[in-house]
Amino acid sequence: MSELSPYPAIPAPQPSGIGGWLLLPAISLFIGLPLLVYTFVDTFLPFADLEVWSALLNKQSPYYNRTFAAIVAWEIVANLFLLFLLLWLTALFFRKQSRAPDIYIFFMACNFIIHLLDLIVTTVLIDNPDRDYLLEVLELIRLACVCAIWIPYFRTSVRVKNTFTRT
Repeated sequence: MSELSPYPAIPAPQPSGIGGWLLLPAISLFIGLPLLVYTFVDTFLPFADLEVWSALLNKQSPYYNRTFAAIVAWEIVANLFLLFLLLWLTALFFRKQSRAPDIYIFFMACNFIIHLLDLIVTTVLIDNPDRDYLLEVLELIRLACVCAIWIPYFRTSVRVKNTFTRT
């Protein structure tokens, strides 16, 4: 027969807080936000000039290219969407808001889909022999792997469920 302990059983603590594997998405958000801002400014700042748009959209201009202008406009809108979504996600994440896991999954899916659409559309519409398609496909594969790892993690992790509880 076993003896009864005079001390009550203490339940094992459930993992919670930004630690464990959840630390990796936290670091990626912390690094990803300034990186996305830098990339956006570096890539699209030249297109903030009205003369550039005039050259792209004026039929008499030697730089006239409506397709390229449409693709650049799409890129600007898509990247602004990702930037604002990432800002919102970062705020929710570090405040441990209950919506953060769903927004994280939504951000990951949007990021992958936007990159996929970008690759497809620019491949079909822009003929650029100097373009490094292998690098772009590898980036898409990397994003797919990231989604394949983190989307299920955010759906099933006990730590995620215990951490993001604030409404």
